[in-house]
Order: sequence, then structure tokens, then C-alpha cells
Amino acid sequence: MTSITIPEGVTSIGYSAFSYCTSLNSIIIPEGVTSIGMYAFYVCSNLTSITLPNSVTSIGSYVFASCTNLASVTLPNSITSIGDSVFKRCESLASVIIPESVTSIGDYAFYQCTSLSSITIPKGVTSIGARAFRDCITLGRVHFEGAFPTFGTDLYGPTSPTSHFQDQGIRHRLSMTGLHLTPTNWRK
Repeated sequence: MTSITIPEGVTSIGYSAFSYCTSLNSIIIPEGVTSIGMYAFYVCSNLTSITLPNSVTSIGSYVFASCTNLASVTLPNSITSIGDSVFKRCESLASVIIPESVTSIGDYAFYQCTSLSSITIPKGVTSIGARAFRDCITLGRVHFEGAFPTFGTDLYGPTSPTSHFQDQGIRHRLSMTGLHLTPTNWRK
């Protein structure tokens, strides 16, 4: 199976529904689907892009993990969290826009997304889980649109991106190594 169109009327994609469909390169998910279960597209290694409809409010853990050719994702404004390991080991993922509606990013969410070079964290995000960006070896810039959120241990691992955030109207630039933050006076 190389492509699939989820039929109208389906409201959820269940646990491990398409796991290990390594030939799957295209999927169309219609409006009306509200949840995507854990491991739903796990190791769909030929899937290159996906757009989730605005009706999706829940995305389970590991949904796109190890989709090694997944290069771009469009997430709807209806989700409030990016769960644990959702994009773990998506080695080709170069572009993802996190919607303003997201308030939390789970553990290992983007772990080993080795093509991800920059990311913007919306101002509503208040927590980022452990190792969320660990081993994202090309991640050079993380922009926080709001205040710096709380985060779990070993956020980046050995990578050291430059992070930007705004606090009380002043933009700051941080050089980060693991959990050590070094503020630099930087205004724009």
C-alpha cells in the first residue's frame, strides 16, 4: 500500500493503525478526524509530508516516530500539546510549524530530528519535556515567542543552539549547553 485516503465519517485513527507500512508515502486525513492514536504511523519510513485537518485535537505518543523520510508537517491550530516522542527519529524533518494553540511539548518530542535547523516555540508553550530536542545536530536556532518555558532535563544534549526569547518587552539571546543558560544583552 503506497497511499491511503481515510474515508469521510471516520473520527479517530486507532492505536498502531498503519505502523510499519513502510511503503506508505501519501495519506489524506479528512476533516472530522479528531484523534490519532499512539503509534498510528510509526515507522512509515516512506511518508514524506502530512497535513492534519483542523478537526484533530489529540495526537498520541509516537504517532510519527521513525518516519525517517518525513520532511514537513502541518499541525492544526486545534491541538494543545505535542505528545511524547511524536516526531522522534524523523531524520528528514526540516520544517514544522508549532501552532499558537500548543501549550506543552512532550519528552523526546523531536529527539534525533537531525535535519531540523530552527524552530519557533509559540508564546503559549509553558513546558517542554525532557530531551525534547536532544541530538537534533543541525538545530542552530530556537526562538521563543514568549517567556522562557519550564523544561525537562537534557533538553538539547550535546547540541548548543542559540535561543531567543522576550521578557518584559526586551528580547534576549541565550547560548545554551544542556541546562546551562548564559544570557547575552541583545536587543532588536
